[in-house]
Amino acid sequence: MTTLHESIDIFSNYRLEEDDITRFEPCFCITLFSLETVTKEHAPESLLTPYKIFWEDFGSQVDRILYDGNQSYGVKITEKNRSVPFEWLRNTKRRSKDNTSIDLYAGNNKRERRLPCLDWEYDNACLEVNQPSHSFFRISLPLSWLAERGVEGVEAYIKRLTGDFPLSWGYAGFALCFGSEEVVTRKDLEEYIKQWIKRHPGIMSPNPRIESLWTATTDGITSLGWITLLGPEFCQRMGGITELQQKMSSIAEVQVTPFMQNGALIRIGETPLLGDSLHNDPLDSYHAVAQTLKPLHRVAERLDTDYLRVSGMDDEEERKKWFTRFFDPQDKKQNAD
Repeated sequence: MTTLHESIDIFSNYRLEEDDITRFEPCFCITLFSLETVTKEHAPESLLTPYKIFWEDFGSQVDRILYDGNQSYGVKITEKNRSVPFEWLRNTKRRSKDNTSIDLYAGNNKRERRLPCLDWEYDNACLEVNQPSHSFFRISLPLSWLAERGVEGVEAYIKRLTGDFPLSWGYAGFALCFGSEEVVTRKDLEEYIKQWIKRHPGIMSPNPRIESLWTATTDGITSLGWITLLGPEFCQRMGGITELQQKMSSIAEVQVTPFMQNGALIRIGETPLLGDSLHNDPLDSYHAVAQTLKPLHRVAERLDTDYLRVSGMDDEEERKKWFTRFFDPQDKKQNAD
């Protein structure tokens, strides 16, 4: 059985340095999705709870900020630009019609993106296609943080991050941290990320914005991780915590525990795993959990759209297969061949 430290040691090797710049940094990510709609009358500060918790714990470790998409690269953090999300929330006119986003990270220069990182986006939707508002947080942390915290520490931190946050669903697991503006302009960097996410199904999506859009369009989940989080509404769709525990009781190493108020935290084993399609390891337990959660995936509604971007994957069928890697039993068979 793979231990937490063994998993971390393996994934640590996927770090890529080039010209004294970290291009890809293996990390542990916590990704949270919300369908909370901000209007002129409704602007819950709980929407920023993960942002506040991140600052409490990692504010002294980040030094660059990219906000509202007004810059190509992040700028030095000041009190003024740090408060951008709160100013947006307080501005009645802006918050009801404008999207907003903010990225926090460490970097020795404007082209480098180092851990820890926080990405947040709120999108008030595309009215022409009648989509609801949607937002996501992705918090990317060093693997050393995961090693120090262990399972109990990770779960405790997730509970702190979510607190009163209006969560729809989320996940935690291995991911690759990188500057997207660099990757999209270089084929070799796209190939680097493609080879690993195709080979290792346990690496989380590099494009949470696309997942957030999917969540809003289908009101469902896109994937699952080592830890999968279901907010109250999504948990209720699965019959509630007790029924969900019963459905997953026969899956090895899976624990389903109450989370938030009437939600569920689903954890597969004691460590996140990469899996390996080249060595007949499609992550059987992940597939079993996905089959239970399949009613929430609603993949057929999403695969008909053009919004299935995956960094490094240009082929549409390839992207579709990647997004169904756990939920389609046929994909499991093909990966094992």
